Amino acid sequence: MRFTYDPYYNSVTTIHHCLPPGGNVALPLRGAIEFMRVIEIPYPEALTAVLHMSPAAFEHEAKMALAVKLFELGRLTSGQAAQLVGVSRVAFLLECHRFGVPSVAWDDDEIAAEFQDA
Repeated sequence: MRFTYDPYYNSVTTIHHCLPPGGNVALPLRGAIEFMRVIEIPYPEALTAVLHMSPAAFEHEAKMALAVKLFELGRLTSGQAAQLVGVSRVAFLLECHRFGVPSVAWDDDEIAAEFQDA
């Protein structure tokens, strides 16, 4: 957690960094990325109260929303998205439905081929 002073708003902002379990940010994503960068998104502390969430829960939800959207767009694999959030791939795929995103996207030909031998 870090505090910053913003003279424009004459206020002090609390910044929480949401790290994966164990605090390790050096885990590589597929594609041999050797380090992870940190995105800071300021938000009013009252927002978590309005949403009835703790700051940690809100930050996890925001990370999950980002990862799910990048997965939906095909920019990340499910494994990469899960690692971005700091959860297992299975846990990530099981949570995709909360954001209206299917965990698999098969076209009609793929579905027919899958059940052809069944």
